[in-house]
Amino acid sequence: MGWTRCPHGTAFGIPRRIDPGETIRANRLRRMARQQGLDLRPSTRRDPRASEGTYALVEPGTDTIVAGFTLDRIEAYLLAALRTDAAGPPTP
Repeated sequence: MGWTRCPHGTAFGIPRRIDPGETIRANRLRRMARQQGLDLRPSTRRDPRASEGTYALVEPGTDTIVAGFTLDRIEAYLLAALRTDAAGPPTP
């Protein structure tokens, strides 16, 4: 109830379910990342219990992973980057 089947398949034969709230949050973070010149991509690893997490921030031109793990850590990274940019360059 309230969960949808993940289009990416299963992990160890167990269907992965995505909370609609997580999908909405991921879409919001994807827009934030795009504004900062990054892509938010689902992890290529299909084990949600893996320590690497389920998402990665990637530089589009080089496919370099900037940050990964959970949506919480991705959000913290993006917000910290926004605060740093908003503060502007340091004054001499």
